[in-house]
Amino acid sequence: FDLETFKSELNNNKQTVYSCGFIWNNNEYLLYREINESGHDLIIKMFNKLFELLDYSKGKNVLYAHNFSGFDSIFLPDALSYAGYKLQIIRKDSNMIAMKVSKRFNFINSNGKNIFKIKSIYLHDSNLILNSSLNNLAKQFNCVIKKSWYPYTFVTDSTLYYIGLTPDLSFFSRNNEDIDLESYRQLYSENYNLKNETLKYLSNDLNCLLEIILIFKNIVYDKTRLNLTEFKTLSGLSICNYT
Repeated sequence: FDLETFKSELNNNKQTVYSCGFIWNNNEYLLYREINESGHDLIIKMFNKLFELLDYSKGKNVLYAHNFSGFDSIFLPDALSYAGYKLQIIRKDSNMIAMKVSKRFNFINSNGKNIFKIKSIYLHDSNLILNSSLNNLAKQFNCVIKKSWYPYTFVTDSTLYYIGLTPDLSFFSRNNEDIDLESYRQLYSENYNLKNETLKYLSNDLNCLLEIILIFKNIVYDKTRLNLTEFKTLSGLSICNYT
């Protein structure tokens, strides 16, 4: 999953979520902030949809976000706690390495009896397994999907619903790399829609990370017969492999 944020003057210059999404069992779910909607609203909507898709009968559910422990995690506690989710922070040497999110659901079974079950998912940081940028990892693993360009610094409270000429190339980057002129020309449009382009960019990032994780998961299993999702850090994986 992934969150897109910008520094909002209307929120005391704090980083604020304006788009988010996830891929789960081939289901892609993308959100963009509507007028009068908050970043908390988006996070709650995203996790409500995610928990709809979780299967009680399956084992441990794991979802990855790149640099989750260093960035995305800070936006979740207030929103999810408000929505009734229970959060468990998993730490190593006082540093957060993962988070378990759970919620109790009530339903009526076939006998008409009201019962409840608890759904849970573990949020892992793929950067603790593969410590590099998505752009570099996509190149290293020779992925079909590569990191795309995006006008990060163009996004403000007043441009969230911008439609017009493509923003100047000075706004575009990826992992601190400035866009080249040829790449800018290829994406230039006189009808640039920031919402649509953000959702395309978000989808690309999600699918890029998914491809990277699947490739690395297969490499780990082929060489060690270990399941990547059982480990939260590369050091934990390495220790298990040599014990």
